[in-house]
Amino acid sequence: MQSIVADTTPLNYLVLIQAAEILPNLYGTVLIPPAVKAELAHANTPLLCVRGFHSLPSGWK
Repeated sequence: MQSIVADTTPLNYLVLIQAAEILPNLYGTVLIPPAVKAELAHANTPLLCVRGFHSLPSGWK
Protein backbone atom coordinates (compact mmCIF):
# COMPACT_ATOMS: atom_id res chain seq x y z
CA MET A 1 0.00 0.00 0.00
CA GLN A 2 1.03 3.57 -0.46
CA SER A 3 1.21 6.53 1.91
CA ILE A 4 -0.53 9.87 1.72
CA VAL A 5 0.34 13.26 3.23
CA ALA A 6 -2.72 14.94 4.74
CA ASP A 7 -3.40 18.67 4.77
CA THR A 8 -5.49 20.52 7.34
CA THR A 9 -8.73 21.13 5.42
CA PRO A 10 -9.49 17.52 4.41
CA LEU A 11 -8.68 16.32 7.93
CA ASN A 12 -11.03 18.89 9.44
CA TYR A 13 -13.91 17.75 7.28
CA LEU A 14 -13.24 14.02 7.64
CA VAL A 15 -13.14 14.30 11.44
CA LEU A 16 -16.26 16.49 11.41
CA ILE A 17 -18.25 13.86 9.47
CA GLN A 18 -16.66 11.06 11.52
CA ALA A 19 -14.99 9.52 8.47
CA ALA A 20 -11.29 10.00 9.31
CA GLU A 21 -10.66 6.26 9.09
CA ILE A 22 -11.19 6.38 5.33
CA LEU A 23 -7.66 7.66 4.64
CA PRO A 24 -5.70 4.81 6.24
CA ASN A 25 -8.21 2.35 4.76
CA LEU A 26 -7.50 3.71 1.28
CA TYR A 27 -3.80 4.53 1.52
CA GLY A 28 -2.32 2.50 4.37
CA THR A 29 -0.31 5.21 6.12
CA VAL A 30 -1.42 8.81 6.63
CA LEU A 31 1.44 11.25 7.23
CA ILE A 32 0.63 14.52 8.99
CA PRO A 33 3.38 17.17 8.81
CA PRO A 34 4.25 18.94 12.10
CA ALA A 35 2.84 22.25 10.82
CA VAL A 36 -0.50 20.59 10.08
CA LYS A 37 -0.58 18.97 13.56
CA ALA A 38 0.12 22.38 15.11
CA GLU A 39 -2.64 24.02 13.10
CA LEU A 40 -5.13 21.30 14.04
CA ALA A 41 -4.25 21.64 17.74
CA HIS A 42 -4.45 25.45 17.74
CA ALA A 43 -6.76 26.98 20.35
CA ASN A 44 -8.84 28.68 17.63
CA THR A 45 -9.59 25.38 15.90
CA PRO A 46 -13.20 24.42 16.64
CA LEU A 47 -13.42 21.70 19.27
CA LEU A 48 -16.00 19.86 17.17
CA CYS A 49 -13.42 19.49 14.46
CA VAL A 50 -9.97 18.11 15.02
CA ARG A 51 -8.83 19.85 18.18
CA GLY A 52 -10.59 17.03 20.07
CA PHE A 53 -8.96 14.47 17.76
CA HIS A 54 -5.90 13.88 19.95
CA SER A 55 -5.04 10.23 19.54
CA LEU A 56 -4.24 9.31 15.98
CA PRO A 57 -5.94 6.20 14.66
CA SER A 58 -3.95 3.22 13.45
CA GLY A 59 -2.05 4.03 10.25
CA TRP A 60 -1.61 7.72 11.07
CA LYS A 61 1.82 9.25 11.72
